Amino acid sequence: RGIWKSTDCGDSFARVNTGRNAAKIDNGSHVSMVIDPVERGVMYVISIYGDGGLWKSTNAGVDWDNMWTDGSELTRVTHNFSDSISMDPTDHRHLVVGMHTNCEAPYNPTCEGVTTDGGATWTVVKMPTPGWQEGAGPWVIDANTWLDAGQALWLTTNKGSTWSNVSPVGRPFFSGGEVETMPIARGADGTYFLSSQSGVVRSSDGRSWSVIPSSGGRTVGLAMGNGNIYTSDQ
Repeated sequence: RGIWKSTDCGDSFARVNTGRNAAKIDNGSHVSMVIDPVERGVMYVISIYGDGGLWKSTNAGVDWDNMWTDGSELTRVTHNFSDSISMDPTDHRHLVVGMHTNCEAPYNPTCEGVTTDGGATWTVVKMPTPGWQEGAGPWVIDANTWLDAGQALWLTTNKGSTWSNVSPVGRPFFSGGEVETMPIARGADGTYFLSSQSGVVRSSDGRSWSVIPSSGGRTVGLAMGNGNIYTSDQ
């Protein structure tokens, strides 16, 4: 409950949501977070329970406002139930939000929310999946291109207007939702990496993917550092 911060490498933590809507932030379960690398103090969190929705702070977590406002297309998502957020690595104001429930018409059965102005305005895009999927969610590559990782790996190159299935042959089931909250991983040579329930998959362009042999099984966490890849098994 709440948003906590450490300034001593994790030895101690202090609750930072002490301002506007502090009680509502305390009441939620925050399963996905992104911090703006350009605008100091701006951060977003998904509150999967409590008031739900997507919350934004512009002062490093002290005050919070819900992006699910009256009149927004996002209100077509039942109970403000979202579970994942991804920030475009090429544009910090472009974010895509994945849902933890089905969507209402005309975006049914499933959809994602898209903003290009840091949450001031939103559009909703319809997904190709037959229904909401546990753990599914977006990975943004650039302004036009992002992935939706769930029971299959879906790709759009035109801002969600159309989608294609780019799953490696015989390798379904990815985890792009609430169990992974980091940006899409990239190696020093630009290679993209994602975890799946068949191990780690990679792509040179974000469009064509293959499984790294002997890279594990049902991986849900992935981190990189000093030329190494680390994964965790659900």
